[in-house]
Amino acid sequence: HLLRLERQGYEPQEHRLVLGPGGHRRLRYRLKPVPARLDLISRPEGARIWIDGKPVPGTTPVFSLACEPGRQHRVRLEKDGYLAWTTRFQAGNGEQRSIQARLHPLQGSIRIDSTPWTEVYLDGNHLGRTPFLSDRIPAGTHTLKLINTERMIEHEEPLRMIHGKTLKKRYSFTGTLDLSGIREGTEIFLNDARIGSAPLPLRTLPVGNYEVKLKNQDARTERRIWVRILTDRTSRVQPSIDPREGTS
Repeated sequence: HLLRLERQGYEPQEHRLVLGPGGHRRLRYRLKPVPARLDLISRPEGARIWIDGKPVPGTTPVFSLACEPGRQHRVRLEKDGYLAWTTRFQAGNGEQRSIQARLHPLQGSIRIDSTPWTEVYLDGNHLGRTPFLSDRIPAGTHTLKLINTERMIEHEEPLRMIHGKTLKKRYSFTGTLDLSGIREGTEIFLNDARIGSAPLPLRTLPVGNYEVKLKNQDARTERRIWVRILTDRTSRVQPSIDPREGTS
């Protein structure tokens, strides 16, 4: 005889049975439960999978992943640049479950101030102008570039962002103006604004081009000189230079 055992949620079993005349047999069977099936999807895709602490081959999405029914399982997803995602689930014999996970990127905050203003680029992408603030900068190493073409500023440096942390950066792109070579008593104007009479101490100024105007005490003669202020450099005004030329 062919004996077949079936029960919902369990795998069927077949057994060939031979009985002689008046024969009697007592049989015991343990039915094997049908595995639960799991569909696991993440946004974004490509997350590594652990179930009950054991790695699962491949990355999300996965479909019809066999799991032991009737007990709770732990699911963990990991993807570079994103927070780890975890959940628990339980499914009955032969039950089909679907889990969708939204992964949140690792991000930090940054505040950048500069004097004078600059355009902010991160990894070649233009983000805005200083003062600049963002709380959505991916964690990791980046290349920061600050540019102000009008003031001839181009600054570049590596930047490391840490998840959950705020990075504050302040830049002062300045140089020094040396007015020590001007005759005593000469009135000095910077971009037409009077700043005093010689002698004057060194002045720290944002980088850029400036017009220096010198007036004699009798105010009957004057000279205009263009001077360029460069980052961390000292520019000296030399009155002997032709007014139509600049000095740096």
